[in-house]
Amino acid sequence: APELCVAKLKWILIPDDGKLNFEEFKACFDDGIISTAELEKLFCSIDKQETNVLSALEELNTAILKAMDQTKEEYHSSSVLGQFVTRFMLRETSSQLQSLQVSLQWAMAALERQKHANSTSREAAVPLGRRPDNI
Repeated sequence: APELCVAKLKWILIPDDGKLNFEEFKACFDDGIISTAELEKLFCSIDKQETNVLSALEELNTAILKAMDQTKEEYHSSSVLGQFVTRFMLRETSSQLQSLQVSLQWAMAALERQKHANSTSREAAVPLGRRPDNI
C-alpha cells in the first residue's frame, strides 16, 4: 500500500493546476476506513490549519517545476563547466528527493503497521459474532 500511495503522490504533486483538490486528496488517502464525508472534513480541516502543509507541498512543487524549466532553458547556452554543474546539481537533487521518498515510505509503512495492529487488537477484544459499538 505505501508504494501505491507514493505512486499516487507522484501524480498528485504534478497536477495540471498546481493545486491539490479534494478528489486528488481522496485518490491518495482514501484507505477504506474513513468515510468520504470524514475524509472531506479532514481535507477541509487540514486546508484551514495554520501549518499549511498542503500549501507548502504546492509551493515546493511549483518551485521545482520553475527551477526545472529555467535549467532547461539555460543549459544549452551554458559553458561546459556550467553544464557539468547543472548535471551534478540535478543528480544531487534527485538523490535528495529519493532519500526523502524512502523516509516517507518508511513512515507510511509504520503507520500502516500501526493501523493493522490497532484493528487486530480491536478485533481480538470483541467476542466472535459481535461488533464493537464504536465502529
